[in-house]
Amino acid sequence: MKLQRLTTIFILFTAITSITLWAVMNNAISNLVIESGVDEIKDLVKDPFGNSDLFYAAIETISPLYILISIVFIALMCATLFTVVSGILKKNRSLKKIAIGVGAFLFIVIISYAISKGSDEAFKLGHYEYDGVMASESESKIVGAGLITFYILIIISILSMLISGLKKMFK
Repeated sequence: MKLQRLTTIFILFTAITSITLWAVMNNAISNLVIESGVDEIKDLVKDPFGNSDLFYAAIETISPLYILISIVFIALMCATLFTVVSGILKKNRSLKKIAIGVGAFLFIVIISYAISKGSDEAFKLGHYEYDGVMASESESKIVGAGLITFYILIIISILSMLISGLKKMFK
């Protein structure tokens, strides 16, 4: 019980630290945008050779805070995974159920990837682009697999709710 309490305190501490770091970074970036007179944040680092002073000021402001936020995020994920894994290892039955669930999910993802098409008429016409860059065939296939996986999981969840409701109705 003491380990769980320490983990909870650690997670709360890192959450408060993360929020504080985000507020500091957001304030520093806002001040830099106001001082430089640009319209959008992405304009701070858009042309590093045209306005190198602005570029380096933005990098100096943002980089240390991103590093700190990354460290806090990694620590938080480690604490969360430690709590979950320690809870799973205490109960042998739950380990088998989790393995079945993860295996079923991976099966659905693999089937979705096999079904998805990497190229179709819209792809050939150039409709899959972002900021003027065309999506590749493999990117298109991965996005298609993600959509198919989402649809399959939605159908499974709706069916499970319907079956559960019907079972309760006829008891």
